[in-house]
Amino acid sequence: MSRLPPVYLLLGPESGEKAEFVRTVRAGIEKRTGEKPEESKFYPFETGMADLVAMLRNGSLFAAHRLVFLDSVEQLSTRADIDLLLGYCAHPVEDATLILTSDQTQVDKRLSAAVPADLRKIFWEMFDNQKLGWVTAYLRKQGCSITSEAAGLLLEMVENNTQELRQECDRLALYFGRSHEIAADDVETFIYHSKEENVFSLFQEMAACNFDGSLEILQKMMLGSEGNPVAIMAGLIWQFRRLLSLSVLLDERYSTRDAFTKLGIRSKRTQRNYEIGGRNYSRESLERILVLAGRYDAMFRRLGSAVHPLLLQIFVYSVIIRKGKEPESAFYEHGEYEL
Repeated sequence: MSRLPPVYLLLGPESGEKAEFVRTVRAGIEKRTGEKPEESKFYPFETGMADLVAMLRNGSLFAAHRLVFLDSVEQLSTRADIDLLLGYCAHPVEDATLILTSDQTQVDKRLSAAVPADLRKIFWEMFDNQKLGWVTAYLRKQGCSITSEAAGLLLEMVENNTQELRQECDRLALYFGRSHEIAADDVETFIYHSKEENVFSLFQEMAACNFDGSLEILQKMMLGSEGNPVAIMAGLIWQFRRLLSLSVLLDERYSTRDAFTKLGIRSKRTQRNYEIGGRNYSRESLERILVLAGRYDAMFRRLGSAVHPLLLQIFVYSVIIRKGKEPESAFYEHGEYEL
């Protein structure tokens, strides 16, 4: 009987498919040993490789097999730590499986070479042209349908991996029931009611030009699960874009009621928020806000997380107080924000 693979290297940002692969590894161990493995998870910045290797070689007192995860292996930096891990990969024990993981697609070349090619896997994110079809097909299996606009909004608000998408689609299907066509307003209503503070309650305060209230909600979001700045910006951009579309239609002599109908804005609460926003922001200011939002979105993707809370606060200030104008500060230089 062949032995269980001793070491895997699982790379890439697609956490859903990665988690599914880990489940198959776990199931294989359980089938071979007749019991669940003892599991442990470590990070390079909190555990020395000498301790990790010693634990692997000592085996488990409570199970026939040990399953050990070393996450964020791209952060292995010292030669001594890498050499210790390479030594273990060259001579692993039989009663343990080590899974090295990273959201990056590349790690130290020596570490990659130490793991057999058939045990190295990269889990890529779906391409943009695949996401819409994935959401549509998955909800169809749950007995629901979804409009393209609604699917687009969902994709903007959810992390780009199948694990998060699957969870949110399951919750949507349960919330609205079978045979329901999910529209953009439905997604907004669902997200609004399913979370205490979110990008929709933030937009409500920003539309009302409530600076203190916006900062309070933003702080709660950053302390909770809704603190992803890229997702926050995606949600705000989507709503300010709709507010601009409403402003354009009103300038073209549409009635407020007809404009809401054309934009598919049916929720009375949402209509009220947009009416307030329309009174507080001119068409020109909305255009400036969307340009500014695009710049901030690029900064969140480029700069480290340490500055994200400050950048979000400055953006909220620039929208509510400055109406989309650049901050009066040397912080803005040469057409690009510098820190």
